[in-house]
Amino acid sequence: MYDISQRSLVVGLRAIGYSATQVSFYTGISARTATNIFNKACSRGFDPTSRPLDIKDEYLKDAPKSGRPRKDGSNVKKKHNAKPNGYGLSSIPDSPTQNASQIMPQDDETNEEAWLDEVDEGQEAVAVDEARWEYRGYLSVD
Repeated sequence: MYDISQRSLVVGLRAIGYSATQVSFYTGISARTATNIFNKACSRGFDPTSRPLDIKDEYLKDAPKSGRPRKDGSNVKKKHNAKPNGYGLSSIPDSPTQNASQIMPQDDETNEEAWLDEVDEGQEAVAVDEARWEYRGYLSVD
């Protein structure tokens, strides 16, 4: 909850002899929390009797959190024998086996057929939207 600079101030004040209540007065951190920060720093290797004081970040850092892994995947080990695309299929080749003229339609008739809906073979083709509106009774064909 408190950043490293606040924790280092607590550890420094406690190391030079201030009580937990005095540290609480100067820092705004509760006396109990100040005691916990100081005790944790001492358990991680801080020596309050050494002069000059050697307060390292490793004494004050947060402990690693347990629980669900992070979503960015930074702590996930990658599989070494994974398939190229994860499904066991080979990757898509860079050059297609068919040329573009075989894939794309050559004329616009195919596109027109997609937009038209033929009611019967003997009747004239009507646009899809008009046929729907007529079916619902909104349009009247005269």
